Amino acid sequence: MIAGFVFDTSGLPIAAAVASVRQADTGEPVLIRGEQVLTNQHGLFLIEGIPNGSYEVTVHASGHAQQSKLVKASDALERVEFCLGPEANVRVRVRDASGNTVEHAVLGVGNVLGNPIDPAPGEGDDVSRTQSDSSGYVTRGGLAAGAYRGEVASSKGRTTFEFSVIEGKVTDVEVTVQPVREEDR
Repeated sequence: MIAGFVFDTSGLPIAAAVASVRQADTGEPVLIRGEQVLTNQHGLFLIEGIPNGSYEVTVHASGHAQQSKLVKASDALERVEFCLGPEANVRVRVRDASGNTVEHAVLGVGNVLGNPIDPAPGEGDDVSRTQSDSSGYVTRGGLAAGAYRGEVASSKGRTTFEFSVIEGKVTDVEVTVQPVREEDR
């Protein structure tokens, strides 16, 4: 059983934050009674009914950076705290090799080691939220301040890039997708 407390940088509880759980070793989502786990008005959440083991618990709330922690669940109550700072955003403008803007390019974001925090391009249930618009822009919010690796993929090609974001700010990045060579398909 895992009990969590979610608060902001001033120490105030965050109500209606969403907690999700993944297997630590495989990254597979763990369904908890088939529903989302939300914090109450005191910023508390409780995850029950999961087997003993190691899990990655991720918490996110509107306007705040998401945060993940490794937690070991056992028969005893495991307590974990999450302090969510203001979100940081990256806005990526995608161009092709000729300099034209690219619509419908999919952005995936991971940590600098390449571990995804978003679905990889072309994967996931709702990739539309990370697709570039008709001006070639795609924005990803909810990031904590720090360094990340991005990948953009489209019918025009793909590219990976690194970027850093600052708490409470929007970081603009411009990338050029490189055509995928036939031998790399």
